[in-house]
Amino acid sequence: MIKYSEIKEEISLFKHGFHKPNNIENFDFSSLLENAKKIEANSDDQKSGYSTDIYEYLDEESKTKLKQLSLRLLKYKIVKKYLLFPSVLKIRVLKAKFNKDAYEDPSHAMLWHRDLDDVFSQLKFIIPLNSNSKENGAFSVCSKKIAARDQILIDNIMINKLASSKDNYRNEDVVRVSDEAFKKKFSNFIFEFTGDKSDLLIVDTNRCYHKGGLVLFEGLERYMIHFHIGSPTNSFHPNMNLKNKN
Repeated sequence: MIKYSEIKEEISLFKHGFHKPNNIENFDFSSLLENAKKIEANSDDQKSGYSTDIYEYLDEESKTKLKQLSLRLLKYKIVKKYLLFPSVLKIRVLKAKFNKDAYEDPSHAMLWHRDLDDVFSQLKFIIPLNSNSKENGAFSVCSKKIAARDQILIDNIMINKLASSKDNYRNEDVVRVSDEAFKKKFSNFIFEFTGDKSDLLIVDTNRCYHKGGLVLFEGLERYMIHFHIGSPTNSFHPNMNLKNKN
């Protein structure tokens, strides 16, 4: 696996498609986490392959602080170097719990994929609100060097598994790759993001294969902020139009 200590500064974003800068400073995450813990999230949400977005249920003070932080991130020099006319597209606060079905049969965001939300690059700033480990679902990203933008990796095991399925939602996983198959081929290019609150990972999710982490044990929870920063072209991409309609 990639050891981040071996990658120099922001070169990693241009070379590998992700970058781990210094922690976010001068921001109080404790009140945001306290607010997030009060919001109920059903573990059944994980069956769909996604964590529960609780942003809209936060109090107004927490939302205001997150918007202010997003504007700070937007001014990072690395963002201006990497994106053309960057803007904050979305703020999410994700809460995940253990779900037995999701653990045994992961889907969608819990499988290796690229977002393909734009013809150009986009960045996601990922910040844990609590300690992030393998046990409560570490985010994983793979160097963009493994596949060109116009190449899609195909997992034959996944194709065979879905061949007889009549579930249209699960059939979308045909363009995703299982963790087992992906690690057999690309383990030397993977970076697993574990850390404490206020750590930060910047990922070009259009260029890099990545996957959300599964919570492995009952009673554990994961809280994470996603700031989605992209170019104006994101709004016109066919994939975004489809998502807006459905």
